[in-house]
Amino acid sequence: MRPVRPERSQQRLPLVGGLFRRLLFHHLLLVTVPIAVLGFIQVNIAQNAIEWTLNQDNREFAERGREQIVDFSRALEEQFELLALQIGQLGLAQFPTDRYLNEAKSSGVASSFRHLYAVDTLNVIRATTDFGVSNILPPNGSLAFREARSRRETVFLPLTVLPEGEPPTVFAATPLYSQLEDFIGVLVAEVDVEAIWRVIENIQVGDRGFAFLTDHEGTVIAHRDKSIVYAGTNWRDLDSVRQALLGRTDLVENERISPETEPMLAAFTTVQTRLTGDRPWALVIHRPVAEVSATTITMRLQIVAVVVIGLALALVSTLVYTRRIIRPMGALVEGASRLSRGDLAQKIPVVGRDEMGTLATEFNLMVEQLSRIQERLRRAEHLDTLSKFSSVVSHEIRNPLNAMQINLHLLRERVGEEEQGYLNVISGEIKRLENLVREFQNISRPPVLSTEPTDVNTLIVDIVNLQRSTAENQGVRLHLRLDERLPAVQVDRNRITQVLLNLVLNALQAMPEGGELTIHSRPWGEPPGGVVVQVSDTGEGIGRVALTRVFDYYFTTRDSGSGLGLSIAQRIVEEHGGRITIASEPGQGTTLTVALPPRPPEH
Repeated sequence: MRPVRPERSQQRLPLVGGLFRRLLFHHLLLVTVPIAVLGFIQVNIAQNAIEWTLNQDNREFAERGREQIVDFSRALEEQFELLALQIGQLGLAQFPTDRYLNEAKSSGVASSFRHLYAVDTLNVIRATTDFGVSNILPPNGSLAFREARSRRETVFLPLTVLPEGEPPTVFAATPLYSQLEDFIGVLVAEVDVEAIWRVIENIQVGDRGFAFLTDHEGTVIAHRDKSIVYAGTNWRDLDSVRQALLGRTDLVENERISPETEPMLAAFTTVQTRLTGDRPWALVIHRPVAEVSATTITMRLQIVAVVVIGLALALVSTLVYTRRIIRPMGALVEGASRLSRGDLAQKIPVVGRDEMGTLATEFNLMVEQLSRIQERLRRAEHLDTLSKFSSVVSHEIRNPLNAMQINLHLLRERVGEEEQGYLNVISGEIKRLENLVREFQNISRPPVLSTEPTDVNTLIVDIVNLQRSTAENQGVRLHLRLDERLPAVQVDRNRITQVLLNLVLNALQAMPEGGELTIHSRPWGEPPGGVVVQVSDTGEGIGRVALTRVFDYYFTTRDSGSGLGLSIAQRIVEEHGGRITIASEPGQGTTLTVALPPRPPEH
């Protein structure tokens, strides 16, 4: 007796349902798990990168602060010795010297000093900015006087921390010599420590970060909170201060000034100047950890959100995709089930609309879908090629346009008012060409090489004539060493001109303050049927790391560069069957070498 349809349905559904669950599980395993793992890796990579960047910023803040203090100390010493030279020329005459000191103090020439004393060899104050207050040197001033008198050189005494309520003091002294080079006395000065305070206060670190400076014993001598300085606060127990005083430069995480304060990220460095002598100071940059980690947390949340959305989309797409696979399999299971129960009326032809036909149809549909996907990928690749090509055209056309603009500017300075109108027309046409370049984004792929016998020396001379005014304006001297035996080579004239022009422009841009640009051509090959052109400059050069990437698309070492010039030049030279190489050392200039065979290879 034939089973009824409900029974057949009950037998079929578990089979299809089990297959559906297995496929769904495997698709989830293959799609969602990699997304989750990659998302986790991305979160950690982004977090590490941000933390490294912020830590590096803090190190740079500390280093810049150290450099500012060193510059202040150097300027202070120069200012002090200049004052001594002028006072020595006055011969310690009381009234001229006194007037000079006070004028220097009021005019700002001696703004870094709180008090100045011109003292003769008998320790008698002959002139000072402090008359009416005291005619006796302070104790540290007397000590500085004796040191300078005995050693006959500029001395800086170690910083002295005064009792609570008074700022720290630093005394300096330098010998005075007359016009006849006779030793006549000593100039003693009390350094204005508040000038160092201003240096520390100007170090801005985030929204709530701050900098402070301690002496060799860890006593705070500069801080935005003056009460900490006046109180003679000592922070030698801080790990950052202790390590800085040992001559180290690094970071300390989660440092607390006291148990009640929030944790800080501390960047520290050692300060060693004439002011510090052989007792270095410690410069510490404190930035709240919460502020530093805020950026990291935000980025992590954004990446997690993207990963969660990706997982949700993967789950939905997997569910839909699995159901679409099961649907044709259900027809196959149903037909096989009927056949297994002896339903001979159900035929399964190899072709047609039976189970195999359904599989064949689904396969063909899948092939069609893959074909459509492939077509979309081909179109996307074509669009990418068009985009790169349009970028090349835009870059290489704008270079001569820029040169035209420069020469046009020079012409404006040399012609009268009547000719300015013609120059305005030329300027408008240049701008129109620039607009055409921007509209050239959807052009088809670049044409094949259009080669002809070409004298490369002629191309070089034309390019040099075009850029000569630019070189003269920059103070660049041009040297051409062109071999007259240079053979004619079969090249695309326009493209090789584009390559050589780009190399010359790069060389000029590397020498904004002037230098020497040398272009050398010679035969190449055995027998010598090819051409070698070398373009050398005396510019700033390129570091080793950047040198390995100069031919990469969109890599540039200049803020105004597009990163396309050398990569395009390499592509053009290689299309001709040649090669382009670069040699450079920082501070010694750069040499680019282009080697072209007699004719391009056949493709």
